[in-house]
Amino acid sequence: MKEIKPKYYLNKNLKPKVVDGIEKYPVYFRFNLNGSNHRIKSQLIDYLATEEELDNYEDKMIDEIKSLNYLYNRFRENYSFSNFEKDMNKIYYPQILGEPTNEDDKYSYFKKVNTSGILAPDEDYYNKNISKNSSLEKIQNNYRNELINYISDKTGLTKFFLQNFLIKEFKNNSLELPTFFIEDTQLEKKIKNYNMYVEFANKNNLTVKKWYTEKYNEKFKKEYGELAYQEVEKMFDELVDSQLNVKK
Repeated sequence: MKEIKPKYYLNKNLKPKVVDGIEKYPVYFRFNLNGSNHRIKSQLIDYLATEEELDNYEDKMIDEIKSLNYLYNRFRENYSFSNFEKDMNKIYYPQILGEPTNEDDKYSYFKKVNTSGILAPDEDYYNKNISKNSSLEKIQNNYRNELINYISDKTGLTKFFLQNFLIKEFKNNSLELPTFFIEDTQLEKKIKNYNMYVEFANKNNLTVKKWYTEKYNEKFKKEYGELAYQEVEKMFDELVDSQLNVKK
């Protein structure tokens, strides 16, 4: 696995922003890869007055460099760094299901609302860009059908009524799902794997950022085994892939 090591700098070739009489410049990073030079605007650090101030944003730079390397090593020649600005936000998608557990989970959705050097979360953008991935959607549909069949058999309520009455999607990832009524053994296994993910997510306040850049995927595999890991990894991969600007 190749590691890209970019250098951060203030792009003084661009027009500065004047704040309280002080000129501040946008933060960029640059690197050379396979003979090509790349210069990209930082998505985690806003305008600064001096490069010495970069020392205060080491954690942000580490997160951004991890993101850059994830994208490159995942997609290699298929990845265009011109898409990094959009993709940086998307791979830090806070959680695979439901609402974030706290404000920190939303920190990668930005809007420029202050001059502190850090971009602030844009809650409207975050709420509008929650989407489902195909594997999870298929599990949801199959689970819902099994549940509807079970309730219909036990109560006499029509399946049509139940389809329109029951909640149509999993609302948050703090809830483990019962499996006692499922007849499809493969679906039962998937739901049990999903429940392992829920248990793990609750214990670790799991986010996609943690899964990919802080090795929580390896921790999950160690605790729950290879088969459960493969199911959950597929969910994360499809979620990320569906959001990124990558050629297939």
